[in-house]
Amino acid sequence: MIFPLVFGVLGGLIFHMNGVWIGMSASHVLLAVAYLLIRKQKGADKLCMFLDRERESRQHCWDAVMTQEGITALMDEVEGCLKENGIDRSRMNKVLLAIEETQMDDLAQNKAPEKVLIECTIFLEEEITLVLRNTGINRNPTQEASDPANLPRYQILSGMQNKSYILVNGSNRLIFRF
Repeated sequence: MIFPLVFGVLGGLIFHMNGVWIGMSASHVLLAVAYLLIRKQKGADKLCMFLDRERESRQHCWDAVMTQEGITALMDEVEGCLKENGIDRSRMNKVLLAIEETQMDDLAQNKAPEKVLIECTIFLEEEITLVLRNTGINRNPTQEASDPANLPRYQILSGMQNKSYILVNGSNRLIFRF
């Protein structure tokens, strides 16, 4: 984004309106050359956005529709992934219960007629990071879980220390670390 702006302005100052177009084109050519040089230096296997393939292989994502069947199927897929990656049963149960507790409660709270989508992402590092995003009504279950009146609804969340809620572009995003 910087190259086209800088080259467009410099080209415009030197060659007026035609220089803007020349500068924009030159910025793209320069960017392609820089990409090829970096690719040669770093290696093609390090590219697509320079992501580490090893780290990328420890990230798993699923999408589901917020229904009882959708949430159950999501939990089955997550459980299979965690088993495949050798996660101990205790942490696996916490992850599955966090998904069930939050998403089933969101399902009960969402009375909207439109389809609500769930996105589940798990990062398998030394600790497991679970990110749940849904497009349902905006509510913060981590805050609700801290209220003693809601304790029966939030057995898992009320005892967890590493949890957070973020509202991003109208979507609920819950982040847990196990």
